[in-house]
Amino acid sequence: MLTPLTNMTGSVAPTADAAPAEDAVLRETAEKLEAAFLREMLDQAGLAEAFGTGGEGGSASAGDAFSGFLLDAIAEDMAAAGGLGLADRFYEQLAGEPVSANRSRRL
Repeated sequence: MLTPLTNMTGSVAPTADAAPAEDAVLRETAEKLEAAFLREMLDQAGLAEAFGTGGEGGSASAGDAFSGFLLDAIAEDMAAAGGLGLADRFYEQLAGEPVSANRSRRL
């Protein structure tokens, strides 16, 4: 049986199995960050009002109670479908990878 490698601090170095799990966590985190950004954009664009809810400053109604959930769901779906491409940039920053020039887009 192989013994785990240790780093300079004496703790056990991550195994090859840990890398895919960490990668998945970083990608999920990056997607959640993009979803939060998209949700805020949708809210500021007045999407809550478009659904007939009062929005942030409106009256309390049943629609207001669920408008936040609706905006969250729309933003999460948008981010999962690729969104604005921010999740890729967030992931690269979280993982410490250089921003790839070939995936860069200008709007």
